[in-house]
Amino acid sequence: MKKHFVAFSLLFISSMGLNAQSYCAAGPSQSFDSEITGVVLLGDNYSISQLSGACGPTGVQNFTISDSADLSIGTSYALDVTMGTCGGSYAGAISAWIDFNDDGDFDDAGEQLGVYTGTPTVTRQWTFTVPATAVLGQTVLRVMQEEGGNSSISPCNTFSWGSVEDYRIDITNTPPPCPNPSNLSV
Repeated sequence: MKKHFVAFSLLFISSMGLNAQSYCAAGPSQSFDSEITGVVLLGDNYSISQLSGACGPTGVQNFTISDSADLSIGTSYALDVTMGTCGGSYAGAISAWIDFNDDGDFDDAGEQLGVYTGTPTVTRQWTFTVPATAVLGQTVLRVMQEEGGNSSISPCNTFSWGSVEDYRIDITNTPPPCPNPSNLSV
């Protein structure tokens, strides 16, 4: 019995990832007013589509278990983020980052996908290409809305109102297949 428990424990730990990163704490101290109401990222085989108008909790909302997208090195993608509200319409900033080099932070060049300042409700789309230097495997996408924030928004900010959401990204070296040609004529 003890051997089975040890084997199961090792299998469980390895499936969870021994080199999982721990990211900075961030997010709001209040759970009303500003909110991210949409995050959509179409991956090669599976995608993130988190749409909700409900007020989120304080701190970081961890969607890394339930929502993920697979992205291939050298391939371009579009991330749609909706700056929403759940009680008041206040100006602020939204931004998103991917830890492409999997070093546990979002501080490296090219990891911020975009930033927008203005008022809700608006959807911003940022296009990006997964860099050739991206580390294969699992990493994190962080999306932040900071009420009263500005263009210098940072992924580790703490603030009164807004939202922070983390998602799992699986970096692969397998680009999506080319679509079959259609509407051909001889």
